[in-house]
Amino acid sequence: MKSIFQKITIQKVVKGLRYLKHYGWKEFVIRLQEKMEAENVPYEPWYEKHKAAADQLEKQKKQAEKWKDAPKISIVVPLYRTPETFLRGMIESVQAQTYGNWQLCLADGSGAGDEDADPKASLVQSIANEYASADARIRYECLTENQGIAGNTNAAIALADGDWIAFMDHDDLLAPDALFEMVKMIRQGFHDEDGLAATAYREAGNDYEMLYTDEDKVDMDGKTHFQPHLKPDFNIDLLRSNNYITHFLAVKRSLLDQVGGIRSDFDGAQDYDFILRCAEQAGAIGHIPRILYHWRCHKESTSENPFSKQYAVDAGKRAIGEHLKRLGVDAVVTPTKDMGFYEVEYPLTEQPLVSIIIPSKDEVETLRKCIAAIEKSSYGNYEVIVVENNSCEDTFRYYGDIAPQETTVDGIRCMEGKLAGGMSQEQLAELTETSRQTVSKWESGESIPDVIACDRMAEAFGVALEDMLHYEEKNKSLPLPPKGKHMFGTVTVGARGQIVLPKKTREVFQIKAGDTIMVLGDEAQGIALVKADDMIDFVQQALKMANQKDQN
Repeated sequence: MKSIFQKITIQKVVKGLRYLKHYGWKEFVIRLQEKMEAENVPYEPWYEKHKAAADQLEKQKKQAEKWKDAPKISIVVPLYRTPETFLRGMIESVQAQTYGNWQLCLADGSGAGDEDADPKASLVQSIANEYASADARIRYECLTENQGIAGNTNAAIALADGDWIAFMDHDDLLAPDALFEMVKMIRQGFHDEDGLAATAYREAGNDYEMLYTDEDKVDMDGKTHFQPHLKPDFNIDLLRSNNYITHFLAVKRSLLDQVGGIRSDFDGAQDYDFILRCAEQAGAIGHIPRILYHWRCHKESTSENPFSKQYAVDAGKRAIGEHLKRLGVDAVVTPTKDMGFYEVEYPLTEQPLVSIIIPSKDEVETLRKCIAAIEKSSYGNYEVIVVENNSCEDTFRYYGDIAPQETTVDGIRCMEGKLAGGMSQEQLAELTETSRQTVSKWESGESIPDVIACDRMAEAFGVALEDMLHYEEKNKSLPLPPKGKHMFGTVTVGARGQIVLPKKTREVFQIKAGDTIMVLGDEAQGIALVKADDMIDFVQQALKMANQKDQN
């Protein structure tokens, strides 16, 4: 019990109340249970095991010194009243890189030059100048005014003269091998580790122009790591749903010049907008599957309080919308209940034929369920191809029910038929003069259609209303017959050839115990059962009509 209460802080209580207000009780309870459960696989030991060891870092330094075509990486950071501990930690994490050809560009919007400046602003200026004067690779500019995150970032970009521009927040940390791994991947667009030309990118004209890494979060002390974000390789559909790239991002300077800098119109999602614009133009986008960036989380951080910046959600929606518009893609963007996640709905402009291939062998019930599920689809232009694999004759009898037209093509037995479904809920709703919601309830079994709806469906499908109203579930595999025609199911032939007529058969044709049945046969059509009395009456009527014709 003590360990549970140790996890509870004022900040977490406040965050929990926000979560409750936004998502409701059900999601809140689920989230609470997740937070209180112990991690199945603790992250910290995993991180310590997989991060670059000291000997590996020394090896990287020696290897990087031998690279002759190594690009300069300019890391741009907008500063704004950054706490001293965080600022020093950020700068020193860059200085600790095993790759040395870097540049750190700091643009400070803290307002140190104002008469009413906060003491924190002067402290930021003092610390930045301290590091810049000691390390020529660090450039610092104290801006005359705070231009916002977009403007401050652009000011930092203006200080950069590197071949690549990398983006970093003022309170975060880089892993010591971050730049080494990035340059290593950049070089692989030209050479492999043995110095041989890797022509795959160059011949296609697709050298890397955009790179990103995996990341995790780190506490305020910069010592405890948690919530790793192991990202996939580049996925445009995922990117349109969520800015999964975020940190650590680097783009080629020529690409940045092509797409333009950070746009203040999208403050709150300015990085999302920038990434989408770069992704549209980049020749090749690389993902480095290593934790190389540590995102510091504290109580003022948006990552810990996503509900504090609703405007960021709106800006993200606009960023995706403009991205789609630039590409000429007609789609609707909608934020989901999960902050920072979006749903992109693309209109269906055409209906190409979809071929669904199902391998089958003696799994009638499974196949029946599969086809029934397909028939519920709202998309109508499809075909189902069942690939048969030496099933027994009972299975072929089922095939005969759903595909009665049989042919032989190149010695292969082929059976064709039309599925009973293929009608959307909207189409059936229009047919029965009801709503789509009503049809959906019919399908789920929540309700059943009334007689009027059944009559309309019977007429449309060409079946008898009586058969539809009294259709037995156990015979659901049998297709509904046309009006006046009946399919009563199957009967078992006894050892002496005897059969039992189903009850419904006897009711429809008024067959009673003791009635005489005449058995007729046609080798081409099969066996027919006719009541003897009816047959006699039919013959007598035929004879009578013949005699009358002769007399005339």
